[in-house]
Amino acid sequence: MGIKKMAASGSKRVAKANVLSEEVAHRYLVAEQFGLVSSVKTSQFDTIDDGAARKLVRHRGMLDLSGLKRLSVESAEALARHAYAINLNGLSEISVEVAAKLGRHREELHLDGLRELSDELAQAIGGHRGTLHLSGLKSLSVVGAAGIAAVRGDLFLRGLSELRAEQAAELARHRGTLYLGGVKKLSAGAAAALAGHRGAIGLKGLQSASDEVILQLSKCKGGLHLGGLRRLSNEGAKYLSKHRNSLHLGGVKELSDEAIEHLARHRGDLHLGGLRHLSQAGARALAGQQGELCLSGLKPIPDYVKAELMGREDFVYFEDPIIPV
Repeated sequence: MGIKKMAASGSKRVAKANVLSEEVAHRYLVAEQFGLVSSVKTSQFDTIDDGAARKLVRHRGMLDLSGLKRLSVESAEALARHAYAINLNGLSEISVEVAAKLGRHREELHLDGLRELSDELAQAIGGHRGTLHLSGLKSLSVVGAAGIAAVRGDLFLRGLSELRAEQAAELARHRGTLYLGGVKKLSAGAAAALAGHRGAIGLKGLQSASDEVILQLSKCKGGLHLGGLRRLSNEGAKYLSKHRNSLHLGGVKELSDEAIEHLARHRGDLHLGGLRHLSQAGARALAGQQGELCLSGLKPIPDYVKAELMGREDFVYFEDPIIPV
């Protein structure tokens, strides 16, 4: 009997030690104030006191609370006043009230632990005015898409593998960069709907696309990340030549001279880092391309490529630049 009580008592102490209390938050901030390395790791706690949340708002920098498994409305209200990014990826579910409070936050917010988003939650979190990460979502209703489209900041939805035209039409209302890197297939209807989006679109998960889909995507007003595409037809290149913003085609390893000539008419930064070979005719065509050019896949770089591109007005990368996807 005595042993059982001790075990129970011990388990309670462990649970209590996993609460980020107001006292612990104070020690963390004092260390920060004096430029010391704190022994407190805010990401290791699964619960936070409301008082601690109110104190941590004063932290200068990203607040990593990725270990939290639950969050009260009061704590959410306090954290919403934090002036920097917040990581809450440990939360697998939140109430509509908590979502509404977090929606008042004005900086980057990570909620990748959410696997589902009800229509009510989407409407509540849609008030957010900063970058929002929801890449844990595997599905999204049309109403839900409309709700989070109201977010004023970049929107990460990398967990979606499919996107219907109705969902795409709602997400196209979003203002900011739209990251849809998990989408593997895209219909012409969905592509046409996305073309109405005014910010950049990341579709790096798209490994193949019909010429009709490429035609629709070429109408996008913002940057277009198609780094997952494995091949691009001459017709597709012709369509993309009319796109007028940054274009990422880093997954394409071979392009005909005709396709290169089409892409050389593109106006905006052009990423062709997947190319393993570039003919002299292709290099000559790219010499007139307007915008920065990435050719990081050419190893070694042929002398004729250097000679043809030497007179370009815009920069040429022969090493891969870091491009967010």
